Amino acid sequence: MKKKAKREWLIKWTVIFIIVSLVIMLFAGCGQKKTTVSDDSKTTVSGGNTDSKDSKSVEPKEPFEMSIYAQSYTAEPPKDDEPVLLKIQEYTNTKLNITWMTGDLEEKISVTLASGTDLPMVMYIPNHKAAYVINAVRGGFFWEIGPYIKEFPNLSTDIGEVRFNNCSIDGKIYGLPRVRPLGQNGFVYRKDWLDNLGLEVPKTIEDLYNVLKAFTFDDPDKDGKDDTYGLSQQGLGGYDVLLAAFGGPNQWEFKNGKMVPEFMTSEYMDMLNFYKKLYSEGLMNRDFAVIKGNQKYDNVNSNKAGGYFAFMSDAASKHTDLYKLEPNAKIDIIGRFSGPKGERVMASSGFAGQFMFTKRSIKDEETLKKCMNFFDKLNDPEMQDLLRWGLKDRHYIVEDGVYVRTNELNDLYQREVNPFRSLKLHYDEKAREGKFDYAYQRARELYVENDNYLVLNPCEPLFSETYGERGAQLDQIIDDASIKYIIGEIDEVGFNNALEEWRKNGGDNVIEEYTNEYLKIYQNK
Repeated sequence: MKKKAKREWLIKWTVIFIIVSLVIMLFAGCGQKKTTVSDDSKTTVSGGNTDSKDSKSVEPKEPFEMSIYAQSYTAEPPKDDEPVLLKIQEYTNTKLNITWMTGDLEEKISVTLASGTDLPMVMYIPNHKAAYVINAVRGGFFWEIGPYIKEFPNLSTDIGEVRFNNCSIDGKIYGLPRVRPLGQNGFVYRKDWLDNLGLEVPKTIEDLYNVLKAFTFDDPDKDGKDDTYGLSQQGLGGYDVLLAAFGGPNQWEFKNGKMVPEFMTSEYMDMLNFYKKLYSEGLMNRDFAVIKGNQKYDNVNSNKAGGYFAFMSDAASKHTDLYKLEPNAKIDIIGRFSGPKGERVMASSGFAGQFMFTKRSIKDEETLKKCMNFFDKLNDPEMQDLLRWGLKDRHYIVEDGVYVRTNELNDLYQREVNPFRSLKLHYDEKAREGKFDYAYQRARELYVENDNYLVLNPCEPLFSETYGERGAQLDQIIDDASIKYIIGEIDEVGFNNALEEWRKNGGDNVIEEYTNEYLKIYQNK
């Protein structure tokens, strides 16, 4: 009986011990924070004391290490400990191994691709139409990224269909283009001269002619001297502004079943005849065919000329010398003129090179997506702010709630922030606005307006092997003939003879190759 009683006593206390232990464990579990993440990875459910500062947070993921060949904007590349780079890495959770390229980028990239070794994950490709790039794509060196773009909210909305189409190869997308304005050329002019003469802002080709004539003969600077002219021209630079107004195509047009180059159209001859009229009447500089460098801008800055065709952004960056000479001078911009077909703007490619992803260093889709995610994150407003403005009180200040970059801070911005803008795809669309020079702000407004009047180049995404080999020589034939026609060295017969020379030296092959490429890619779309 004693043994039985002893067993019952042991069983009783064993049960009590187990129950007490379970209760203690239960209360201990309730005192801890328990976190679960729902399927959509957004909603967090917490138990216990959610206000406790001692609750354990989820460990962050290790930074993703990514190698990049990038363009350096400066002779001395940025250092690895630059504060802006550290901010970029922190925000994107990356460790960037950047090889900064200077000098002849195309030569360095072609040599790297030819070697096939030590390729980075991501390469900046300045010219996707170069033969060595086309061959590398067709040889399987790069990932086709088109199918993945929709997975990244910024990449799928901020770059746009036109740019993706323009940067494509064989109808497929292999890179992320560095965004630039599509309609970026315009007419930059002396607004103070226009005001001195009491003239309205020109809207048509005829209006422009009358303004250039007045800038030449009506003493626009009011100094009593006959020492000015209307247009500062350098070669054929900016001719597309006029060609658009006359109704011509953007370099090429698909007509009657084949590609036709712009210089074989009547509208191109209309444009040349307009230049010829300006030249013969003395409304433009006589040395336009030979001047180089900044002479086009110097003519305006020295009070000789009233305006020029160029990138509209030049209005904000090329006239420091003018303001020193004439503190009250005013520079303004016209984005387009109206002609027989209304207001039109020749679209550029809309990008300045692109980032492409190598298969040698990116072995799987998961790694590819991590690389693409880095560029997607750079398009977030926070990163756009950083790359447009830099760091507060170091690269900009805030005055009355407005971001301002002073002249004193601009030098530091150029050294510490601007170099990293070569990594970005965006054009600061989501960045905070601030106080800028009038001409800078006006150019940005006109970029947006010009998007409504774009004329696209149908050959932008196409590849011609002949043009890749002989493009420079073929272009020179047309440029020389165009200039000779403007200055009166040849007539229309002479210009047509130059067209025949262009055709015999490979031009007909270019037409045929572009036509075949166009039909192959688009006829079934």
